[in-house]
Amino acid sequence: MTDLPTDPASAPAQRRPAPAPIAPDRPVVDGTATSSDQLRAEVEQESGECRAQVEELREEIAGTATELMTRLNVPARVGANGRASLARFRHGPWGALRSPAVAVGAALLVLTVVRRLRRGGGR
Repeated sequence: MTDLPTDPASAPAQRRPAPAPIAPDRPVVDGTATSSDQLRAEVEQESGECRAQVEELREEIAGTATELMTRLNVPARVGANGRASLARFRHGPWGALRSPAVAVGAALLVLTVVRRLRRGGGR
C-alpha cells in the first residue's frame, strides 16, 4: 500500500490548465484568482445591487397595478363621471332654465307647435 499524503498542503503543487469559460459573459471561478472572502464580498455587493433593482421594479409594478385597477373599476368610474356630469349640469349655463315654470312653458310651446302642424301647416 502506498502512503498518500492526506493533507493537500503537503502534496506537491500541480498546475492544471485553467478551464475554458462556458460563455464569454460567464467567467470561470476556480478559486485560484481570488479568495473565498473576496468572492463572498463580490456576491454580497451584487446581491445588494440586485435587491435595489428588484425594489425599484416592485414599486413601478405596484404603481402600474394600481393604475390598472382604477381604470378597470368601471362602476366606480361611471359613478364618478356621473356625479361630475351632474354637477356640471347643475352649475352650468343652463341652470336658470331648469326651473319648473320654464319646463312647463317649454312643454306648452312644443304642444302648440305640434297642434298647428297637424291642423294644416300653420295657416
